Amino acid sequence: DKTISEISDEMGFSHVRYFNKHFKRYYKCTPMQFRKKYKADGGKYEGLKKVKELDIKEAADAVSPYLEDYDRYKFKDKIIKVDFDMSSECGKLEKKFLEVIDIGNAKELLNEENKNILRCISDNIEFNYGIIHGLFTEDMNVFQSKNNGFISWTRVRQVLQFLFEINLKPIILLDKSFESFKEPLNILREFMLYFNETFEKSDFIKLRFKLDDGLSQCLKDGIAEITDEFFDESPLVDYNFDLNICENKIYDTCYMIPYIIQNSINNPENNLCFKAFDGLNDTMKNDNDVHVGDSGLISLDKIKKPSYYAYNFLSLLGSEIIAKGEGYIITKNGEDIQILLYSYKEDIDRLTTFEEIQKERGIKNTAERKYSINIFNLLGDYRIIKYELNEKNGSFYNHWLSMGKPERLTDEERELIKKASVPKISFGFAKKSTVLNIISKIEGYGGTLIILKNVRKHLN
Repeated sequence: DKTISEISDEMGFSHVRYFNKHFKRYYKCTPMQFRKKYKADGGKYEGLKKVKELDIKEAADAVSPYLEDYDRYKFKDKIIKVDFDMSSECGKLEKKFLEVIDIGNAKELLNEENKNILRCISDNIEFNYGIIHGLFTEDMNVFQSKNNGFISWTRVRQVLQFLFEINLKPIILLDKSFESFKEPLNILREFMLYFNETFEKSDFIKLRFKLDDGLSQCLKDGIAEITDEFFDESPLVDYNFDLNICENKIYDTCYMIPYIIQNSINNPENNLCFKAFDGLNDTMKNDNDVHVGDSGLISLDKIKKPSYYAYNFLSLLGSEIIAKGEGYIITKNGEDIQILLYSYKEDIDRLTTFEEIQKERGIKNTAERKYSINIFNLLGDYRIIKYELNEKNGSFYNHWLSMGKPERLTDEERELIKKASVPKISFGFAKKSTVLNIISKIEGYGGTLIILKNVRKHLN
């Protein structure tokens, strides 16, 4: 029921006569004639309505994803209060989440760039073991000479020596490719004989082996028999990790930060095992070279993903737990304090799909969480360092979205995103006091790590 002038203004016409001119050209009548012809009174309007009644269960299934994420029920202004005393008793934090990383195919570690990336991961996150695939393959020059059965172990030695250099103990995966050799047990025995002589004893005993479930029982028994000859304790490990992770675009997003932290802190039995690098295979339905949906901590373009920083934040936690709750864990290491805050909802420990999270609008509408943290009885002055990574700060995936989702990145774009895909860092200082209050908030999916370093300790 707006006037023609009001409609003309809203449509952006500089004068109503231009609106009339173009309207008449398109509809073959003036706006007034059009309104008179099609305007319906109350009764006629009701008659034009088409209403379809749905079964209540069918209707609930259709609208529940939207209602579940409705901001009205998210309590946006709620403040989560956490109080703790530095002198209170603490529990131990077992960092099982740093036990294993999947470092992929052995041949990838013949590439100097990949070695540098893995060295960076090891320096900053310090995983204990690395699962290595395809060590016994022709790509690694592992095949028996037709003349005398000689095997060249040069490439294998280079890879294993590198892993020992960066303090990452190898778990060698023996799978169907190993079983496909004509005499796999002879190859394993030759491996043991060669490396038992080549490596220092302290390095050799760090070797571990994981047997694929698909191996025949006869071969498994033979492997166990040979390894028992060379090791005082069995080097066969039984980690229950799923190494055949399906493609899921969610792996590139900030959803990984709360997902990894929640599972690592509260559900260690979930046995998360992420890859070091993204990779491509012929089963993937990718339409670009940037956002491929693999579970690597580092993208195809060698950019650190949110999952990398989730593990980086976890690795910086102290050895003693002071407090823990929904969306936060607070630890200490001596007199230093570490506060890790992250997005939280009831099923954040479930690996959802990229499509599902888009449908629920979760990436945009995850509620803001505000924290008020009171620390009692500080043991001196503290420097405060705050790291924030979320959809607005440091997310490789969100930077790619902002660029218009290009299929490929130029060298210049790649370097720019690398520089931008880091946490936002801020600093502060706290004098010794009876109570220190820290206010922080998490917006969308992401995490914040606040480290308080005792000044006296770090000056000595």
